Amino acid sequence: MLEMKSRETNNEKDRQVQTKEGRKKEEKMKKKTNMAGVLAALLVGLLVIWMPGEAVAANTEAGTDITNSATLDYNVGGVDQTDIISSPDGLTPTGVTTDFKVDRKILVTVADQETTYALVSPGATDQPLQFTVTNSGNDTQDFSLSHAVNGSDPYGGTENFDATYVGIYIDDGDDTWEGTGTETASTCINDLASGEYRTIYIVNDIGGAQSDGDISAHTLTATAYQQGGGSCASISVENPTDTDDPTLVDVVFGDVAGDTDAAVDGKHSDSSAYKVSSAQVSVAKTATTVWDPFNYQVDGTTDPKAIPGAIIEYTITISNASGAAASAVLNTIQDAVPANTTLVTDQKVIAESAGPLGTTGYCIRVTDSGTNARVTTTTWDISCDNGDADTDGGSFDGTTLQVEFAGNGAVPAGTGPLNQEGSHSAGELKADETVTIKFQVTVD
Repeated sequence: MLEMKSRETNNEKDRQVQTKEGRKKEEKMKKKTNMAGVLAALLVGLLVIWMPGEAVAANTEAGTDITNSATLDYNVGGVDQTDIISSPDGLTPTGVTTDFKVDRKILVTVADQETTYALVSPGATDQPLQFTVTNSGNDTQDFSLSHAVNGSDPYGGTENFDATYVGIYIDDGDDTWEGTGTETASTCINDLASGEYRTIYIVNDIGGAQSDGDISAHTLTATAYQQGGGSCASISVENPTDTDDPTLVDVVFGDVAGDTDAAVDGKHSDSSAYKVSSAQVSVAKTATTVWDPFNYQVDGTTDPKAIPGAIIEYTITISNASGAAASAVLNTIQDAVPANTTLVTDQKVIAESAGPLGTTGYCIRVTDSGTNARVTTTTWDISCDNGDADTDGGSFDGTTLQVEFAGNGAVPAGTGPLNQEGSHSAGELKADETVTIKFQVTVD
């Protein structure tokens, strides 16, 4: 009976030991399963990060220490052993983390913000071409800025003149050109953080002799420099062929080829262009003898001659060509009455008569014609009073005849020659529009 009880007691102890070992093995299996899940998740994450062609959301800062260690859970002869933590040499029993530093990726992008020609007028000064410079690398950098005339038009036209270079300007932060007195003249962007950009302007003057449609192309290049040490003091140097030292921060260029630079050269470039948008204005003047005291017939059978007493009619024709890209705004036109003639201050009505001629009541007639002429008012009959006291646009000081167009000086915008009407501003001469000015003199 005693022996039977002893055996039962021993069997109970064995069962308790087996149950305890079973629980321990189960806990180990759960631990291994959890570790496998973590490793699988890490592996998927690494594949997402390293997948070629995929966008990487993270841009870990250069110099960041990446620290990691592995833990081994094992047993010998069924007996659980102390976990081993990894070390770089595999010899340190308590474990040492495996570390490396994130290297510096240099990736700069220059982008033209004009998207098409910047339209300019002949003689315009301080004209900007707008770009952005973006730091897509993983560290703060300085960037040196340089300008070059580009003989190739980025928009497909033909570059045919060089605008006069003024300088490179850095925007004050509102991305709006406000003039050379507001923006900062500089060829260096200091301390541009990762993910940030600056708006940059190349500024030029446009020659007054340029014609409508002329093109001038320009390129902006940004080159990476090391941060600190002053204004773009030390250029960044790549070392991709060196063996990666996990304790140091290496430099890798990641830029693509620009308009005038190669890929992975630590710089980037883009181009833009001005296009002259101008009126194509011409001025023609003719003189026609319309009457003389003897050959006064105007029916074509007898031609009047420019003898003393004859009436000469001057016609000034101002045209803006049909293909012009811009309107012209006319201010004044002056004409000195030539010697040996006298201005007819009250134009004569020419008739087939040797006697006194009728008068029109005006000195100058201005007419507007062409496809884009005004509609409501196309003729203005104006006087030649000294100083234009009646503000109708015509004046004569005894020597010089002047026509002052609407909106200029004392001439009302809505009533003077070339008045404001519909889409026309005061004094505006649109493409395919002509203004004609007629006045008379007599030969002394």
